[in-house]
Amino acid sequence: MRRLLSSVAVMFGVVVAGLPAAASAAPTPAPSGAGGGAAAGAKVCTITDDRLVELSGLVATDDGFVAVNDSSDLLSRRRIFFLNNTCRVVQSKAYSGNGPRDPEDLGLAPDGRTLYVADIGDNDKSRSTVGLWTMPPDGSAPPVLNRLTYPDGKHDAEALLFNGDGTPIIATREAGKAGLYSPTGPLQPGTREGVPMKKLGEVTWPRTPTVNEFLGPLAQLVITGGATAPGASRVTLRTYSDAFEWDVTGGDVVAALTKGKPRFTPLPGEPRGESIAYGPDGASFLTVSETADQPRGTKPEILRYTPSRQVANEQHPPAAPRADNPSWLDQLTLRDITYMVAGVGLLGAILVAAGVFGILRARRNPPDSDPASGESGLPGDEGPGYAPVPADPYGAYGDGGGRAGGGVYGGGASGAVYGGRGDRPGHGASGGKPAGPVYGNGSSGGGRYGGSSGAVYGGSYTGEGTGSGSRGPGRRTDDRFGR
Repeated sequence: MRRLLSSVAVMFGVVVAGLPAAASAAPTPAPSGAGGGAAAGAKVCTITDDRLVELSGLVATDDGFVAVNDSSDLLSRRRIFFLNNTCRVVQSKAYSGNGPRDPEDLGLAPDGRTLYVADIGDNDKSRSTVGLWTMPPDGSAPPVLNRLTYPDGKHDAEALLFNGDGTPIIATREAGKAGLYSPTGPLQPGTREGVPMKKLGEVTWPRTPTVNEFLGPLAQLVITGGATAPGASRVTLRTYSDAFEWDVTGGDVVAALTKGKPRFTPLPGEPRGESIAYGPDGASFLTVSETADQPRGTKPEILRYTPSRQVANEQHPPAAPRADNPSWLDQLTLRDITYMVAGVGLLGAILVAAGVFGILRARRNPPDSDPASGESGLPGDEGPGYAPVPADPYGAYGDGGGRAGGGVYGGGASGAVYGGRGDRPGHGASGGKPAGPVYGNGSSGGGRYGGSSGAVYGGSYTGEGTGSGSRGPGRRTDDRFGR
């Protein structure tokens, strides 16, 4: 998944303390080597094919692996890749039509006969349907698209599991919890409307002491992948930092996830780990991390872990399906939090840029002369005027003598508001010459906005036109809008 949190977002890791799954849970006692010192998995092999850098799904087979990237603009990466036991690509299969939108997981049905590509990513909540592509696990036939729809709005998701009867279960990607959804009927290849899904429940997970140096506390916020053991006797859901495993009784995966207590296995050293699979014998976890945003030359490695027997210390019961309207905080996804943080940063950058622009502009337009002479918007010699301070945006209203404009509008010879007007009390005996930073001034009595050009609007020379972007009756024009 390319769109992950930046280092700026990581600074907001304190948000974790307020989310449902992490609110007040004390750190779970770690298994041997857990936490910051947890041992990384044993390297199985290194993937050297440059097309496989955004890995989001992994399945282990008897003679190798199957892998997919998530959303990519490169057609060469939008394929299903079959690797041998040394991680060398031996074949790849293209999708039909326009291909997938955002594949986020791979899964092998419990009977081992069908490979599923979970095209379920929806970062912007813009998809009317999501998809499950199905094909033989050996790649002997091309994948077929089966569309699905959620019953309660749009969701981003990255994990695929299976019930004991082979029914697929999608686990969504919300902060601190995951909704569980399953089709209400058999998959229907080729339908555009999609088979409706139903919500089966929600699963939460505890905080752990595992440290992800790339994401910090946010690594524990969301589910990024899932896997079902052969025979559906166990299932696992992973975050960026840990794998949580549940025992399944009678093939009822939903009951295990919503009522059982998971074991957890730390997955350190995986900055962007989104993929997890069981080995063909179900005795190990296999994982791989994205490397698209890692230092140049970094290659993805498939790692092997022995599942831990340490039970997570769950202090929050699994959340039941919500019948009421959840609060806006409950509905926040990791993508939403990222957008909020990015928005704050963008606003700050705009404000800084505006401040710098204002300073530079002020330096290019200094006052014409000493304020004591009646210029720069101060009262003139021939009348008391109103005498505002020089920073007043309209300048002074004096009866004579002032030449320069105010902070916004050009000044008249007797004052600074729109240029001088000799026929109105308090506006001076004649128009002024210099322009204000925004509006020009009047060159003779009665002028509005002025004859000399302002920085934005041009001025009128005789005092009849505004010169707002064209010459009008005046001689001087603005260098942005005048012509």
